[in-house]
Amino acid sequence: MPLLPNLRLIFTNVAKSCVNRTTKRFRHILHELRKKRKRIRSIRLAIRNILFQFARRTSRAYKPFVRGWRRTVRNHQQSSHRRNARRVERKIKRVAKMGSSTMVVGPWMSEVGYEILYWIPFLRWMKDRYNLTSEEMVVVSRGGVSEWYSDITPTYLEILDLVDGKTFKNRYASDVSDKVVGQKQLAMSALDHHIIRLVKERLGVSSVRICHPSLMYQLFRQFWFGNLSFDFLMQHVRFARQRVVLSSVYEELPPEYVAVKFYAGQALPEAQWCEDILRSLVTRIASKLPVVVLETGFSVDEHRDFDFSDIPGVRVLRLPLEGNLGVQTEIICRSQAFVSTCGGLAWLAPMLGIETVAVFADDRFLKSHLFVARHAYRLLESDRFKTVDLRAFERLR
Repeated sequence: MPLLPNLRLIFTNVAKSCVNRTTKRFRHILHELRKKRKRIRSIRLAIRNILFQFARRTSRAYKPFVRGWRRTVRNHQQSSHRRNARRVERKIKRVAKMGSSTMVVGPWMSEVGYEILYWIPFLRWMKDRYNLTSEEMVVVSRGGVSEWYSDITPTYLEILDLVDGKTFKNRYASDVSDKVVGQKQLAMSALDHHIIRLVKERLGVSSVRICHPSLMYQLFRQFWFGNLSFDFLMQHVRFARQRVVLSSVYEELPPEYVAVKFYAGQALPEAQWCEDILRSLVTRIASKLPVVVLETGFSVDEHRDFDFSDIPGVRVLRLPLEGNLGVQTEIICRSQAFVSTCGGLAWLAPMLGIETVAVFADDRFLKSHLFVARHAYRLLESDRFKTVDLRAFERLR
């Protein structure tokens, strides 16, 4: 019976072969399902990524329109500022070309720094631009500063000869309105009109042309705000060295000294740490050379002078209101160096050829003025201007 074992073996092999083939087929099917599942998962991820990218790009689609809108607004603002500047230039031209009557330049009652750095260079430009003569211009200012305007016109009228000092001081308390921002003469005030009437009486004329400081403020205001270029400013100013005729008013001063003028304001806060550093600075200077401190005994603004009268080697000059700026100019011109709060007379000293150190502890409102001043000194070939930031000393302490 050899046939039976062979059949059993055949059936066994056939069964194993079927099982193997079925198992292999099943595994193949499972493998294909896994591949399809991965492919489906990849498709899902691709679709999700596409949707995410679409959503992201859709969410950013408005940005080019916003940038374009902002650019349009900026261009419109720039065009508006340029139109306003051209409007002011037309006003200036009308004043310069309005008949042949006397032109009253002023009255200037704003900050000293703006007068030195902008008003006087602006007048030089205006005189040159419209071929004005010195004989037809009359400068009206305060503090005995006729020397500052000597290259513009020799005719100078002192405001404090026309009104008393109390009236002049009260201008900052009672005459402040929406036309005046701080000390800036953005429009003619009641006191300005009153002074113009007194000027006409003094000159004996019935009508005058008025070149008011508001023209300069309106022309340069957007430059100070950063909306007009530096080139625009330079097209409307002419810088020049200042010359002072020395008198014998203060012959009793030392032959060599350092002039100092420190006052509290926006550049120097009225803080104890600031005053301590200034005192140490003045003490070190006084150990090398005599120090002459310039003070005005009659305050007309918010600035308060720091007191150094108790430091050895320091002499404090308390000047009267009348003619005080002219006297301070002469004292600075006689000195070996001038150390001061940044602003005001610190802009003038380098134009006089005096070594100047300007001190500040907050330059937020000084940046544009510092840029203009340094450029002006480069044009005048004067490298006698240096600045000191007291915050560095405070940080070291």
